[in-house]
Amino acid sequence: YKQTRSFQIDGSYKSIKNVAISPTEDNVACTLENSQAYVLSISNSDIQVPEDMSFEPLALPFHDSAITGLDTCLRKPLVATCGLDKSVRVWNYLEKTIECIRFFKDEPYSISL
Repeated sequence: YKQTRSFQIDGSYKSIKNVAISPTEDNVACTLENSQAYVLSISNSDIQVPEDMSFEPLALPFHDSAITGLDTCLRKPLVATCGLDKSVRVWNYLEKTIECIRFFKDEPYSISL
């Protein structure tokens, strides 16, 4: 693969670790190397113009360590993440809130809604 474009999020460049596209293909959720999660609305933006790309934080609080899985819901504006902090979190990306946090004995490595 060849890198063709870079984007700044919060004033710096970070590697993207996970990406999920909403079923209607109007939002992209991604997690970065610093374990932060962002949503990009692509329905009204021109992806050819970097200034039009506005990555918004998904919600707070974030995972304490690396995010290992990410998925989006088909019928609701929800994104689920799991991480090495032994938690699963369900986020509402429209309201920018956390719907649910659950901690486990072992680290979850993948998730599906």
